[in-house]
Amino acid sequence: MIRNDAFDGMTEDEIVGYLSAQRVLEVKRVMIKREEVFQTRTLFFNFDLLNLPSNRKAGYEIIAVRPYIRAPLTCF
Repeated sequence: MIRNDAFDGMTEDEIVGYLSAQRVLEVKRVMIKREEVFQTRTLFFNFDLLNLPSNRKAGYEIIAVRPYIRAPLTCF
């Protein structure tokens, strides 16, 4: 998971093409739906790596990568 403004205005396919040399396979942008649909600055990345990298380079910026752990399902 990455939270950064560096990818604002770019589609998910453009980001994958831009970062494919850094072994990025897929990008999913988080959207919020209130009266309209808004794009957030949070992106989920799938990498072609066994271990999660600590950061990625985007232009001149070094962006920290954090693991995303989904909350467990609860039963009522």
